[in-house]
Amino acid sequence: QHEPLTRVALETTSENFRRSVRLERLEVAKGASSQNWQDVSSGVLTQVNVGPVQKTELELNCPETRAERYRLVIQNGDSPPVAVTGVTLTGPVYELVLLAQPGDELQLNYGSATAVAGQLDTAALRTSLAQGVAPLTATLEPQGQEAAAVAEPWQPWNSSAVQITVIVLLTAILAAGLFQAARKVGEVPTDEGTPH
Repeated sequence: QHEPLTRVALETTSENFRRSVRLERLEVAKGASSQNWQDVSSGVLTQVNVGPVQKTELELNCPETRAERYRLVIQNGDSPPVAVTGVTLTGPVYELVLLAQPGDELQLNYGSATAVAGQLDTAALRTSLAQGVAPLTATLEPQGQEAAAVAEPWQPWNSSAVQITVIVLLTAILAAGLFQAARKVGEVPTDEGTPH
């Protein structure tokens, strides 16, 4: 569900194996009907239990990634398949901390792949957290349509208000130009001494 993922840990009842493994994520392009699996990470899973030799490495680390669906591909070759009994996914938990005034109504937009981090003054916030000021815990309301939408950076020329303002301004300039031209056409040039 697009939560950040950084580690996959395998649970298995199989013993005495060493397998190459690959983690893939499903990429679905808008309007595309085909599925495209992209590599996220690869490594080796090991579980050896022979006499005094015991070695267990059943975790696969990956760069932080977000997707709706993943698949773990285990290369068994001609050996019996590894019996997977469970998978544990691990990833970072992000926390939003902000300074707000009582009565403020705030909206959180998220999910943009192109938004750029703002350059904000966070000195007061960092100082209060460093001094051990405990923030109040707030609960978000249920996610709505607007919050679920991808928040893209504001582009002035795509704003209807800006477009309407530009159209009105250009219309006013055009009207002023036509008015000036009409006045000049209405004026008849005169020569001195010529009767009118």
